Amino acid sequence: GGGIGIRLAESSREVEDDFDEVTEKDPEGNVYVQKYIRGINASASVISNGKESRCLSVNEQIIGDKSLNVPRKFGYCGNIIPLSAEDGITSKISKYSETICSEIGVVGSNGVDFIIGDKPYLVEVNPRFQNTIDMIEGSFDLNLLEMHIESTEGKLPEKKDLKRSSTKLIIYAKRDIRAPKLNRLSTILDIPRKNSKIEKEEPICSILKFGEKRDKTTEEAYKLARKVQQKCYRASR
Repeated sequence: GGGIGIRLAESSREVEDDFDEVTEKDPEGNVYVQKYIRGINASASVISNGKESRCLSVNEQIIGDKSLNVPRKFGYCGNIIPLSAEDGITSKISKYSETICSEIGVVGSNGVDFIIGDKPYLVEVNPRFQNTIDMIEGSFDLNLLEMHIESTEGKLPEKKDLKRSSTKLIIYAKRDIRAPKLNRLSTILDIPRKNSKIEKEEPICSILKFGEKRDKTTEEAYKLARKVQQKCYRASR
């Protein structure tokens, strides 16, 4: 979850070292190997009824962003809606995700992750609500929970046009801190209790911004993230 336990081996020696480290911690555990593909991290939000599926949104994933102090190279730290890619790529991801979810028979709200290199590559299917739930509801003016429930009765929603862009960021602590009062800052979610201890590498809070233009919305979200970081570290001196 969230990129925990994933390592990038760039040589045969690193492969051996990673295998030794993983099996030493959990001798009976499994090690899975994937080819590393450089590209854009993307996801699709899909509603399925066990036989058919509808892709509601194709999103960009924010992975390993050092400015958010995420402690892992493959650590998940947010999303942007919509995905910035050629229309053909977005359409392919939408179609692929619907086909995959229909084929394996999942029900309700599901997420399908891709890497976009020379083409979209499937990474995984998440048969659960995704961290984009509030983003999708606000970007498309829909009730995802209601759709999830209705899908168990065989109903599927019609696709809706994007109403507004959205950006969600998860901010991590670069050192141990005491949480300042954050509830006066707008568009902040997952707010910690004032003076609660947040250890290094743990998440501090989330930021959720909506706007008409994708790039401006994302810029404003990162600006607020910097403001939160400054407030946290200034309060913990």
